[in-house]
Amino acid sequence: MALIAKPPIAKPAVCQTGAHSRRLYVAAVFSIIWLTGFGACFKSDQALFDGAQKLWLKDEYSRAADKLKLLVAEYPDSKKISSAYYRLGEIYYLNLDNPNKALDYFIKVTKLEGKTELNLKSHKYIADIYQQALGNYNLAILQYQRILNDFRDIIKADEYMLNIGKMYYKKGACPQAIIEYQALLNEFPRSDFALEANYHIANCMIIDGEAKEAKIIYEKALLDYPENKYKYDIMLGIGACYEELDQLEKALLTYEKMREAFPDKKLVEKKINSAKKRIKARRR
Repeated sequence: MALIAKPPIAKPAVCQTGAHSRRLYVAAVFSIIWLTGFGACFKSDQALFDGAQKLWLKDEYSRAADKLKLLVAEYPDSKKISSAYYRLGEIYYLNLDNPNKALDYFIKVTKLEGKTELNLKSHKYIADIYQQALGNYNLAILQYQRILNDFRDIIKADEYMLNIGKMYYKKGACPQAIIEYQALLNEFPRSDFALEANYHIANCMIIDGEAKEAKIIYEKALLDYPENKYKYDIMLGIGACYEELDQLEKALLTYEKMREAFPDKKLVEKKINSAKKRIKARRR
């Protein structure tokens, strides 16, 4: 009797299918973990920054600062770090009246950023804090010089040269202020700040007792710029020069020309009365 061979037993396909399914499941789980981990991280730092912005716009400055500090603490590698430090600097300087803390945050930005607009704006704030809030004109000068050195190709250099001159003037160093203003005029003779530089040079000269030279600069400024924002201040300066030169009648005439248009009526009347008294005293 012929033996009937048993058909070969096929390996159950379900086993291969099950293993493949498990691999797909594991891959899916890892994908979910990655998305919820790294993806959520990205969303969280952005959410904190956006939340801080909304609070800032609602004038809730302390709460906005707290959110930004949380962002910095929890996401130190976030791309929003520099922006967070910058906004913290603005909040503490402009809203919470804490210039020293603001200074710390702006300095952090300058250390993190390269030659960027955010870095430049941070340096501007640092210079402003040293000048306006802390009265440290030497450090303000250093900041303006650094801006000139590091960002010269993206700024108006004459504006920062003018600022350096102003800082020397404010600290009472008139000879150096004149040097800085003159450097501006030499490099940028057609500068938008030429009038202002000349005006400040003349002011410095009066302080240094050079009334004759100051008067020449004032008069040239009025000739070159007959209608300008310093017009009456320049006329006041010319009157002061005449007084310093003991030309009291000319000083009086200058002040009387200003009487109607000069914004500070009390000041010009005081100058007129002072000149009249000096003229009267001299005639005795």
